[in-house]
Amino acid sequence: MWYTVLVSDNDSIFIYRTTINLNYLMQTITQNQFVEMLLTRKGANIIGLVTETEPKARKTGNPFKEIKKFVHRTVVTGAKYKEAVLKQGATSFDADPLPYGKYLVENKIILHEGELQLRTVRRNAPKPVKVQFVADGEEVAKEVVDKYLTKSKPSAKQERVGVTGKKQVKVRNYKLSNIKEIRMNGQVYKLAS
Repeated sequence: MWYTVLVSDNDSIFIYRTTINLNYLMQTITQNQFVEMLLTRKGANIIGLVTETEPKARKTGNPFKEIKKFVHRTVVTGAKYKEAVLKQGATSFDADPLPYGKYLVENKIILHEGELQLRTVRRNAPKPVKVQFVADGEEVAKEVVDKYLTKSKPSAKQERVGVTGKKQVKVRNYKLSNIKEIRMNGQVYKLAS
């Protein structure tokens, strides 16, 4: 995006208009730097993400070779899944262990097959700020690709303890390689691949 900014020097007041690309102002950080930033933050943290993923799509009848999904979303990392479910009204709940990988940073960073993933937990989450789909290199409306995408199912385990519908807690692990931008500590960072 391009913005017009106002600039002045210290000796006199004048206005100079220039157009800049915000990508040049955004600090680029490595995956290791991001992990270090999370290590310094205790407990649960609210962060903004821009992600690029390839959603699971059905093969049968799907005319697209590649579908990509770009999402601008606010997430919570560092939250404890069990506690989040209990806060939604369950009287008891035992969270299963990680189905794969191991925590490098408890409830925040997972290492799986040599790749780092960000663990997020959402409950009563607002819809993403912005969702875009690109199919075979062309931006398309969600309705165009939606019928070819697999749908997520509600958690049967949460339903058994009375947590249903919008009250369900959603866990999502994002590969750090799929995260393009992070909003954290009042700053916007570009995450290097």
